[in-house]
Amino acid sequence: MKFKFLLILFLAMAGFVSAQTITPPTPQIGDFRTKAAVIGTWTDPAIWQIYNGSIWEDTITEYPGKGTTSITPANYSASISPGATVSVTGNQVYYFGNLYVLADQIPSTNGGTATYGRLQLSSLSSLSLLGNNQDVIVLGGIVKFSPNSTLKLKKGATIELKYKDIPTNCLVGQNLLQPASSPTNTLQKIVFVDGASEHVYATSYSSSPEYKFSDLSCGGGSLNAALSASPNPVCANRPITLSSAFDGFISTADALVPKTYVWTSVNGSTTTTYTDTTANLNVTLTTPGTHVFKVEVSYLSTMGFEVSADQIINVEVLAAGDPLCSGCFKDPALDTTKHPSVHGITSLKRAGAVNGDNWPMVRESAYTVLESNTKGFVINRLTTAQLNAIATAGNAVDGMMAYDTTAKCLKLYVVDLANPANTGWSCFTTPACPN
Repeated sequence: MKFKFLLILFLAMAGFVSAQTITPPTPQIGDFRTKAAVIGTWTDPAIWQIYNGSIWEDTITEYPGKGTTSITPANYSASISPGATVSVTGNQVYYFGNLYVLADQIPSTNGGTATYGRLQLSSLSSLSLLGNNQDVIVLGGIVKFSPNSTLKLKKGATIELKYKDIPTNCLVGQNLLQPASSPTNTLQKIVFVDGASEHVYATSYSSSPEYKFSDLSCGGGSLNAALSASPNPVCANRPITLSSAFDGFISTADALVPKTYVWTSVNGSTTTTYTDTTANLNVTLTTPGTHVFKVEVSYLSTMGFEVSADQIINVEVLAAGDPLCSGCFKDPALDTTKHPSVHGITSLKRAGAVNGDNWPMVRESAYTVLESNTKGFVINRLTTAQLNAIATAGNAVDGMMAYDTTAKCLKLYVVDLANPANTGWSCFTTPACPN
């Protein structure tokens, strides 16, 4: 009996450890979510709650997208909670923020027994989510397509798919994109809308030339333009690099197709379009404030249809007088000549060209190189009185460095020829460029 109890306890603990919780998006004021384990139609206010900034409240008459148009879009997001099923009937068109379809746990870590949120597209229905930067993000949940149903997104949007229950087999499983069980004359589609034009991006079965639902479910979703900026924030008149990578499913053939990147930025009422069409954009921003950068990556699929995605990022440009801009940002002096270091002290038992590390020569442009993974470098330590005595005796030189044990700071001796009164020891506390 004792062994049986311990075995049950071990299995329970193993299950507890292996099940990884999926974290829902952080709510913002005005966001929607479904009630737990509710079943209903999209337009039924009784199934939805709204976040008021501190708690979730039941709605009375509202549901996500109600009253929104291309002229009057909304910014809130909506989430279908684990255990809830939301059905879409007819043709529904909305303009708001992201739509999340959630599971409570990552299915592949606990035997596929997660509780799924479900978006159910009924037969002959279409759900059009056409807001600016409106993505569909399925975090372990289910988007279930009935015969001849369609999900439409604005061109440049992304379908992000994570946590497939059986990641080793794209054709089986019960979560993410789920087509109707019978392929005969029941084609389901994901369509991107570009103004009055519509482009079929993915379909449920292999009888058509577009991408397939199974491709997207195993590949992370549709094309996604991942955008980063470094440094951010950046000081005015300093260079910044914006980099765009892409993820999501791309066929082997399409991976070889050239990609085009279109960069724009908005600062106040000023919109700038850049001529650079590569994945990296190097710019120098002169106007302090928030600059909203957008990149659109696109390519012509080998199957003849255009694939695109866009993403935005906010870059904060600081005024020259900002405290964060007081450091030294001068470019280093570079040349093409190699300057191997010829002297070093190491506690890692390596040295010389015969060693594969070629140490310390590989550490260039140093008079000496120190290294250890168990010891630190201790600079000469003196009291304030001792440092002043060195200066009084005329033995201090410009650039001399020591640690002041009285003032508890690293000190530099600076000779100021323009203003001799400033010559002396100074604590090294504020980063700045030497003259």
